[in-house]
Amino acid sequence: MKHLSFLNLILVFGLLSIFIISCEDEDNVAPTIRLLADKNGDIDKVYVVLNEDWQDPGYTADDNTDKDLLLFIRFLTLLVIKQKRKELLLLEMRCINLLENGKLKKL
Repeated sequence: MKHLSFLNLILVFGLLSIFIISCEDEDNVAPTIRLLADKNGDIDKVYVVLNEDWQDPGYTADDNTDKDLLLFIRFLTLLVIKQKRKELLLLEMRCINLLENGKLKKL
């Protein structure tokens, strides 16, 4: 009978451990995504010279719980070009996050 009580104690301890581990606080703080400045120091405006290469300056993404989120971010970038004047093109860039909870979204 003592052997059965010991097994019950181990079972209760195991279930209690699983319950305690799975009861984490809810993460109510949104992650922070910061755009990095380009070579001119601009964040909100991008200047692209015709027939020259342009490199995206990038971004950082942090979370108070998950820390560095760069591995969890994948974007599809759409570039829309609108001709305003003969010498000026207006570029509109839209980014769509392709990940949701670490998995690819269905578009």
